[in-house]
Amino acid sequence: MISETKSQCVGLKQVEQADCLSDLLLIAPPEWLDKPLLRSRQADGTWTSHGRIGVQQSVLRLAAWLEAKGVKPGDRVGILGHNCAEWYMADFAILRLGAVTVPAYFTDPPEAVQYVFDDADVSLVLVEEGDQLHKLDGMERNGVDIERLAFHGDDSICSIVADEQWDHRLQAACPHRDDLATLIYTSGTTGHPKGVMLSHHNILSDVAAGLAAVPVFPDDVFLSFLPTSHAFERMVGHFLPTASGAEIAYAEAVTTLLRDMPEVQPTIMVSVPRLYEKIYAGVQAKLNAGPSIKRKLFAWAQTLGMQRFDLRQDGQDLSGLKAVFWALLDKIVNAKLRDKMGGHIRVFISGGAALHPDIARFLLAADITVLPGYGLTETSPVLSVNVASCIKPASVGPALSGVEFKVADDGELLVKGPMLMQGYWRKPEATAAAFDADGWLLTGDKVAIDAEGYITIVDRKKEIMVLSNGENIPPAVI
Repeated sequence: MISETKSQCVGLKQVEQADCLSDLLLIAPPEWLDKPLLRSRQADGTWTSHGRIGVQQSVLRLAAWLEAKGVKPGDRVGILGHNCAEWYMADFAILRLGAVTVPAYFTDPPEAVQYVFDDADVSLVLVEEGDQLHKLDGMERNGVDIERLAFHGDDSICSIVADEQWDHRLQAACPHRDDLATLIYTSGTTGHPKGVMLSHHNILSDVAAGLAAVPVFPDDVFLSFLPTSHAFERMVGHFLPTASGAEIAYAEAVTTLLRDMPEVQPTIMVSVPRLYEKIYAGVQAKLNAGPSIKRKLFAWAQTLGMQRFDLRQDGQDLSGLKAVFWALLDKIVNAKLRDKMGGHIRVFISGGAALHPDIARFLLAADITVLPGYGLTETSPVLSVNVASCIKPASVGPALSGVEFKVADDGELLVKGPMLMQGYWRKPEATAAAFDADGWLLTGDKVAIDAEGYITIVDRKKEIMVLSNGENIPPAVI
């Protein structure tokens, strides 16, 4: 395993050298060029890896192809499809041109998808074949170029653009850090999505701050299953591993995770609380259906595990008979759980909604590191995260480097930092309402901050319900 210091220096150096987001991919140490970068499951059930240098070439060729289609800097280009290597390449190609990526959620109905693309005034949409394509019926009549590029198989983006002339000029082209990079649509209190305007600098700042808080090594493997159209997965599971030289494997679906985890053997996973809740519920269901001795052993393992966790947070550890019993219980109870997750999980990162402290303690007691964090789409999105050396399960951690927090008189958390959005797309009034007179972003969350700077969310100020799957639901829509 590469040392933490070296890993962080390499990842942070990549971000510091980047003038734009596409540089995270295109500027890399020579030793990374032959490393696997993206991994996808094929129709026959096998996994195929894409090396970094091959992905770089495909991205540049795709950028040249998009330019030939008339895409210019500042143009909005939509992406609609499931997480996959082609989604990744499409995003980086759009960004390389200085155009603006507008992702739509593949789970959304046609009217919601078309609202996003209409509001963003996209000139072209790259769409997955099948059901996703049908969501765009009628858009071509409005002058939008719909490119039916397959997102999987032999007709993928890679093979379609393979015969295009590689435009070497694109190797030197790069948008400015302050240029708009993406519009990510998020629900408002009225139920009408607003396009959050994030620049290259906004996201690069958040990637750098994230790497300073959570070490990521070049030999780490991420298993991606949250929608890349979501700001959380886009930053933590897309841009951040790219900057760190890590590999990204794409789960076939949320429903295949239990099959995919042992096959991929990820070291890092990014998830909303729903995954951890399902893991906990599955364990409880098996215990309730089994003999009482299993429940007693599990309870004992959990008790010793939390004692061990608390001691290790203070630089100590179990000793004597407790250490002996822990080693035995860990092998016969916890190891089975970790094996179902691939056996190599180094850290779970939780965000998008509040992780119940009991669920966090359940994982921590099983020697599975989970780091609850917090953020908003409007902040690129991560603002805080627990650090492995000091995890407080009921909190969402301290502020990332560069983030300033202030608590208003009514308890609302206010924030400043380089990752704050440029505003809402073509909504100046909504943008003005998102900030106070001194330029602090209003988060809408009421918090408590302890003496060590750890934040605990205590209430919601605005009328938005955040589900455990990370979805924001305005009551008016229901």
